Amino acid sequence: MRYGEEPSQYFEQWPQSGKTVVSESSRVAVLIHGGYWRAAFDAELMHPIAEHLTSRGWTVRNLEYRRIGEVNNPWEAMQSDICEGLSTVPSDAILIGHSAGGHLALWAVAGCSSGFGGVVALAPVSDIVAAGNLGLSNGATEELLGATVDDNPQDYLAASPRHLLPLGIPLLVVHGQADVNVPHQMSQYLVAAATKAGDDVSFLDLEGVDHMSIIDPTTPTWRDIDEWMDARSQSPEVPD
Repeated sequence: MRYGEEPSQYFEQWPQSGKTVVSESSRVAVLIHGGYWRAAFDAELMHPIAEHLTSRGWTVRNLEYRRIGEVNNPWEAMQSDICEGLSTVPSDAILIGHSAGGHLALWAVAGCSSGFGGVVALAPVSDIVAAGNLGLSNGATEELLGATVDDNPQDYLAASPRHLLPLGIPLLVVHGQADVNVPHQMSQYLVAAATKAGDDVSFLDLEGVDHMSIIDPTTPTWRDIDEWMDARSQSPEVPD
């Protein structure tokens, strides 16, 4: 399912496969993969989650987008792709983003005109200013924005969900304490700031969990994520 003419401007559409059939408008999840915004990583990272959710009665759209290495101005392209792609989904869809995809999901709430039913942010890069100052993933934010924090602080602030609060929709932030790719403290600060700003935010703070285990839907963590998502869908009935 394409939303643009460029090779990376598409959704993978995963239809409901569970026993209970529910309307698409009530149970749509949009997945946004991570990989520190680089073209070396693609939507396949989210296939296990897509399979899991469709088995529970969700219609899933797995969003691909133009990334670092594909275009000269990657952040400009990503903003356009995320907003254009998400403009085609129901207004009550739940966004699920991992790592850099978590950043994009959170940013989309403030940066796109579409409404959403909630965001599940899995180990999100939620503070782009901090990510830049820390030089995460060998300077990924500098590749994304084409400048350092000191060179262009306003662009960093405008791209940073932590600095765009309140977001005004339900948030579930999930982060493992053993994450060495995205600092666990980043989510702690996000949750505290979002709560102070008045957002409806829940936090799964996971002892001993690393960066990639969090996208494995066979882990116990996903029981809690499933419950949170079910509570925010219009139809609480799910397959056995």
